[in-house]
Amino acid sequence: MANTTDIIITCAAEDDVIDDISRNTGVLLKKITDTTKSGGNKDVWFESYAACYSTLEVEEILRLIQIFKNSEFSYPEFAVLIISDDNTPKIDGVYRPETAQEDKTSESVVL
Repeated sequence: MANTTDIIITCAAEDDVIDDISRNTGVLLKKITDTTKSGGNKDVWFESYAACYSTLEVEEILRLIQIFKNSEFSYPEFAVLIISDDNTPKIDGVYRPETAQEDKTSESVVL
């Protein structure tokens, strides 16, 4: 779909934080995961919330990014915001909360 802003947040199950982000930005983020079992008896712990709008104004997107980065996630190391905006590609990208720990993918793993 042309001229849209696509937004997705994946994080631990933190509905209250997502509700705060929606309330403070005016962007209604809807849960898009269906809580089905991923294998065995365990429910998936991660949730995804998304929104798709006719292209948002740059200021609205920047406000969303800032509020996300400053949100008080219980598990910030698992929180990720992804934005794709058809009219402002320089804003496209992946964002993490400011309280997230350093990326652990560069650490050596010894098995």
